[in-house]
Amino acid sequence: MHKFDRWRLSILVARTRQDVFQVVRDYLACVLPSELLKMPASSQAAVADAATDVAGAAVTLRRDELQFRGDEETAALMHEMSQTLTAASTRLAHLDGAAAELETAPDAAD
Repeated sequence: MHKFDRWRLSILVARTRQDVFQVVRDYLACVLPSELLKMPASSQAAVADAATDVAGAAVTLRRDELQFRGDEETAALMHEMSQTLTAASTRLAHLDGAAAELETAPDAAD
């Protein structure tokens, strides 16, 4: 497998949205095309869009994982991918929330 814990740590320490997206791109580059071909078409499309729609890809992979009736190895990969992309989506939301707080915080000089 592609070591979810290692990727999760990289996602958690990402300081910017660009950093998170780079981790996602690096993670997806580790998934072999032959592995992707075993997944449902909707999962393959979601993975192709994951670099721009992390949350959507996470949801699609999770839905497909729950409905998947194929081999255990592919099911495990789909689970790992949905976890990794969910972690990335959560980190992006956290970064967006922190940025919004900074924008609305009153100036210290006031």
